[in-house]
Amino acid sequence: MRYELEGTLIVLKDTHVLSDRFKKREFVVKTDEESSYPQLIPLQFTQDRCSNLDSYNSGDKVKVEFYVKGREWTSPQGEVKHFLSLDAWSISKSGSGMSESPVSPPSEGNIPPPPSPVNFDSDSSSDDPEDDLPF
Repeated sequence: MRYELEGTLIVLKDTHVLSDRFKKREFVVKTDEESSYPQLIPLQFTQDRCSNLDSYNSGDKVKVEFYVKGREWTSPQGEVKHFLSLDAWSISKSGSGMSESPVSPPSEGNIPPPPSPVNFDSDSSSDDPEDDLPF
């Protein structure tokens, strides 16, 4: 499932090459800035998307689309550990609508817009035959 958040980019790390087949670039976005308890959310781009952060600076207001990924790992001693990562798919300047990722995945779980507001100030003595309510 894809999620998104908006906030201020506060940490940008360099790309870290873990093997010839895997690299990642971590960054932190601060959300809920007006709250007494702002949240510092660590995310990462992987592989070719690491360069998506090249044109951003600390202090930029951003919108990030990401996936929550979890995995299990068993140590050589047999101990099982679980890991969680927030893998960013795209990043854009807040309010710009411009994504740095050339391709967006299909959206999942689209929520329909709310219904139009009802005008309760209109005359209650309607001549509409469809209006069969007694009040």
